[in-house]
Amino acid sequence: MANPGTFPLQFEPYLTNVDVSFWQRLTELKLDVYKLSDAAVSVHGAYQAGRQFSTTTQTTAPASSETSPPGERSSLRALPSTIRLSADAFDSPTTSAPLSGNPGLTVSLMGQLYNANTIEDFVAMNRAARLQQAGNRLWLDITQGQCWTRPQLLNPFVMLSFADLKKYRYYYRCAFPAIPSRAPPTLVGSVVPLARAWADPADAKNDGEAGTRRVQALRLAYATYVRQAYESEGSAALVSPYFVIIRNKVVAGVEDPASAEHEVSIHPLADYPELSQACAASSGRELTVGFIDPCGLAANPGWPLRNLLLLLQYHHSRVAVGTEATTIRVVSLRDSTIWGQNRGAPATATAGGQDAPTPDAGALHLTVLLPSVSEMAAYQPPVASPSPDVAASTPGSGLSLPAAAFDWPAFLGKPVGWERHPEGKTGPRAIDLAAAMDPTHLATTAMELNLKLMKWRVAPDLNLAVVQRQRCLLLGAGTLGTYVARALLPLYQFSDCLNGGKWKAKSAAEQLKGVYPHAVTQGHVLTIPMPGHAVGDDQRTAVEKDLATLEALVRSHDVLFLLTDSREARWLPTLWGAYHGKTVINAALGFDGYLVMRHGYAPCGTHAVRDPSSSPGPDAGSADLSPQLGCYFCNDVVAPTDSLSDRTLDQQCTVTRPGLAPLASALAVELLVTILQHPLGVRAPAPAAAAASNQTAPTSGAWMGDPPHQIRGFLTGFQQQQVVGQAYDKCTACSDTVLGAYHTDKYEFLWKVFNNYRTDGDAGDIIEYSYLEALTGLRELKLQTEGLLADLDWGEGDDELDNISFEDNIG
Repeated sequence: MANPGTFPLQFEPYLTNVDVSFWQRLTELKLDVYKLSDAAVSVHGAYQAGRQFSTTTQTTAPASSETSPPGERSSLRALPSTIRLSADAFDSPTTSAPLSGNPGLTVSLMGQLYNANTIEDFVAMNRAARLQQAGNRLWLDITQGQCWTRPQLLNPFVMLSFADLKKYRYYYRCAFPAIPSRAPPTLVGSVVPLARAWADPADAKNDGEAGTRRVQALRLAYATYVRQAYESEGSAALVSPYFVIIRNKVVAGVEDPASAEHEVSIHPLADYPELSQACAASSGRELTVGFIDPCGLAANPGWPLRNLLLLLQYHHSRVAVGTEATTIRVVSLRDSTIWGQNRGAPATATAGGQDAPTPDAGALHLTVLLPSVSEMAAYQPPVASPSPDVAASTPGSGLSLPAAAFDWPAFLGKPVGWERHPEGKTGPRAIDLAAAMDPTHLATTAMELNLKLMKWRVAPDLNLAVVQRQRCLLLGAGTLGTYVARALLPLYQFSDCLNGGKWKAKSAAEQLKGVYPHAVTQGHVLTIPMPGHAVGDDQRTAVEKDLATLEALVRSHDVLFLLTDSREARWLPTLWGAYHGKTVINAALGFDGYLVMRHGYAPCGTHAVRDPSSSPGPDAGSADLSPQLGCYFCNDVVAPTDSLSDRTLDQQCTVTRPGLAPLASALAVELLVTILQHPLGVRAPAPAAAAASNQTAPTSGAWMGDPPHQIRGFLTGFQQQQVVGQAYDKCTACSDTVLGAYHTDKYEFLWKVFNNYRTDGDAGDIIEYSYLEALTGLRELKLQTEGLLADLDWGEGDDELDNISFEDNIG
């Protein structure tokens, strides 16, 4: 039950202001240092002492003060408690915080950054566990006494983030952990200006002047204290925002104004236990706890006071056992300058145009009642290692936070502190920097992105710097020179990336016309629906439109080149290529290998169904000399599914050696030309297949030879192989079963593939159910294989190899 005359304490929470430079530095570190690591990284932010600014509004009422012109009304507003994060957040605080001209009014906070590798990881982060983990560390530092000597530990923060480096979108949310006590501190009376609280009660006429002098003396003493601490610590970021104030009480009526500066002294927070006992035994000295307050409100303190009060409550509960409560004095020290709204600079608080500190704006006084908690007195702190020294942190390093290895005390509430939106809700924030970034820097970063991603996983020892330093001279600007240059730079120009960028398909079409004005080119912007990528009811209309456009394009063209990034994006064009009887050329890239292949064309009558209007290809009446060649999916024993979700950045991008794309592209074009020059066209047998069947493929007119089925190349060793693969009757893209299902149900069949469901039974007992695998029989094949493996008897000691004496075979 609250004591009479006491009121609940309310604290203004923090707001974060993340500078663009912070995200730019995180981008650099993510690409070059952190890579796939999602471990906690030490960072630091800063806040300014609380400020107020003056606003002037037009009114028809008389002036609000003698200094306000008629028709104007002046009022004071508080700036919010803001934490600023910038590029230097990743630097060691010992090198990033010089002493400012207004010493001590900028405070550094030490925090932890958890940067997720995927947006799915960011969404799935256990926020409660992260906050509890930070609360565990904070409580350990309080109970072990670390916060007395390193008060910065009372002001931690946690930041969760995800950086989409392809789109320059950044998602984040911040927490400022505070531990509430089940017996919370309360405010005695009201918050009052410090000048009024320190006034001489026996001299009511001059109390404002006397109190102001004492506040000025406090500021002078604090500035001296900060400079001395800076010389000791070596960085303003390590100067504590918490301190102890000792004021020598002046006997009423004998005060000498010149002695005001001797009334106040500042001491480190670590001296509080000793000074509190000394002042309790002396009636001439008054002890007050002070802190630099980011809050500008006139009736509330800021967030940094919460954990300080918990530290003091824990201390007094243990040293003053049996006492019901302890009353302490608190000074909220703020910036004394009133800022003007109109000029955006310190504005005058008095007439005359000069900046002037005001008696009430710069410091507040609170009297706080700390209830004694018997459980705190008997509490045995858990044994744990102290927090690492924040001064020793380096970019990329993380401060290890302990897991919840001890029982959370019942006399404490769960940690709180997640930042809220202005409307009062918690949730992540997002920022899109693509439109605001310098186009030149954007183009340079985008060009380097895929190269740097190689170092994440596939080629960690790749030395990009030595490649970037090379200066290339191309002797000859004809056939070879132009194509080498085109291979070094893509078919897009810097101007295509300006103002949000152009669609790649449309830009490529325009650039091709720039190379050859008579080229008939069009760029279409659409989405290729894919297996395992669910289509909701609200998306059906848009997807049906894309399907109709894409199928019309397949029908109206003779050759399909499959060149998409993901495997599942090639499934629908493969299906339609087989159904409509098109020539399909497929090119795929790995990091240092490539695959270029043509899809097989079924002999007449082999498929039960085919688009009746499809062209049978050249020389349809010729006898087929080999079985049907396979498509891109014929070697698979699993159906294509979602391979894009929950992927790290290097898995989303085409991480490949720069020479592969020109090689594979050139081979794809030459493969098509060879097919077109062959008398059998797309039905031409692969060279190895013709030799294996003891038949001689007709070469009369096939002056370019037989087109291979698959060409697999490897830059490691600079090798190239030709492979032949036959069509598979359980193929998920070109088998009779799949083509027949599409012929019968068309889009209804496609919805089942995209959403992975079936309508002929209850599939609730199927784990990771795949409609295509069930349809083609691949699932049944896997179950049969698993059954055979389970039936095998691997008896111990029965292996005949154990009985072989290898010595008997010598000689």
